[in-house]
Amino acid sequence: MIVRAELTPEHALELNRKFQEYLHKFGELQNLVRPMLHELARLKHR
Repeated sequence: MIVRAELTPEHALELNRKFQEYLHKFGELQNLVRPMLHELARLKHR
């Protein structure tokens, strides 16, 4: 909320939209990478 105090409402909304997009893409990436990481962990424990 500190960011809001320093930005115009429009700029704060734009940053929030970009951050929400980042979170969405990060979640998608986690889903793509998770099986690979599980496989690497499984191979390491052999």
